[in-house]
Amino acid sequence: MSAKEEFDELSASDEIDLRDLVLAIFEGWYWIVGAVVVAVIASFTYVSAVTPVYTTELKFNGHPDGLRALNNMPGTSYTSGQVVAELSQRVGSYENFQRYLEESEETRVELFDYFDVGAGEEDAVEKVRRLFFANFSVSSSQEGEGEEDPASVDRLISLSYSEGMQGPELVNDYYSWSVSDYKEALVGRAEQALDNSIARNEKRMDAQIDAYEADVDARITRMREADEIKIKELVDSLNAEKKAIKSFREKRIRDLEEAERIASMMGIEKPTTPIDLGGQSSERDIIYTGINSQSGLPLYFMGTDALSSEREVVESNLENDVKNAEIIRIEKQIEEVRNNRQIEALEQRKENSPFVEEYNKMVQENIMMRANIVNVDDIRVAEVIHWAYQPSQPDSPRKALILALSLVLGGMVGLFLVFVVRMLHSVKGYREAKV
Repeated sequence: MSAKEEFDELSASDEIDLRDLVLAIFEGWYWIVGAVVVAVIASFTYVSAVTPVYTTELKFNGHPDGLRALNNMPGTSYTSGQVVAELSQRVGSYENFQRYLEESEETRVELFDYFDVGAGEEDAVEKVRRLFFANFSVSSSQEGEGEEDPASVDRLISLSYSEGMQGPELVNDYYSWSVSDYKEALVGRAEQALDNSIARNEKRMDAQIDAYEADVDARITRMREADEIKIKELVDSLNAEKKAIKSFREKRIRDLEEAERIASMMGIEKPTTPIDLGGQSSERDIIYTGINSQSGLPLYFMGTDALSSEREVVESNLENDVKNAEIIRIEKQIEEVRNNRQIEALEQRKENSPFVEEYNKMVQENIMMRANIVNVDDIRVAEVIHWAYQPSQPDSPRKALILALSLVLGGMVGLFLVFVVRMLHSVKGYREAKV
């Protein structure tokens, strides 16, 4: 046999015949069935050994009109989106979950019992922490949240839990507790904002009183200074009037002395008239102009006796005080200025607040603010779309999928075994043929 013929025979023997493959599979059916049975048994063993894991969800979003009572409080302004976002942050906080467990003794005991902790409470706390960070989440149920109203975006609280844990009850109770706690926090913030507004008003009120008292003190000082100036002016006028009276008296004395000398020269001792003096010589007729009595006659007609008496009286009263209408008027004004009733009233005030208009306005404002009361029941921070519930099927293990995969995998392994056995038989036959 030539080399070419030998090569052709070898090539023909290496070709795969589909009929041989089908025949090999038919003859090796027990390998395929056995592999499938083993795979199914393994899958059932796995499903039976693995604890089912479930996932439950609670969905909520913002309440469109649940913050009206809260926003009526002075200094408080919230939007539904802000409240929902903050509530989501609180629910997703492990510190918040710790506080929930501290206040919910029954839930905490149930969790510790579920973990069946034998190493003590610290081990239980660590397992709870791992459960929270690994299996608990708060997320948005919609994409593009930044382009939408945050209040309209649904929020999901998810918990993955093993069989035996009361997952839905835990999620629902935790959410309800978080909402209640958050509402109390909002009320506390509103009351704090109200107290701060009232405190600011009270400080402003004190400042108004201080400013008013300073203004009153300044007014009193100005009025006292004006009164002192007025009194000095009136005293000057009084002294000038008294000096004028004294000057008038001195002038009267001089006039009386001059008239007395004239009367003595004319021999007039008693009051007389020009008619009575008609027979006297013209040398004794002396005319003095400018010295007149009330009758229009010169003073010397009064006679030396009357003139001397009046002069002595005027001289004796020269240094004595005398009051005319002007002096009385000036002294009255001085007394009135010294007894300034406006200053007296300002100094005797026990309370200045009734006279400060801005102060009284802020008092009324504080009274109105204290009338603002908001209760926890008046607030609705979110609406629950659906509460968490127990799923009908676990997330894992998925029995149907595992069974299907075991059938496919078992079949593939069976086919592989059939081909391996077939190949081994071929190799054995080839070696026997060579021998």
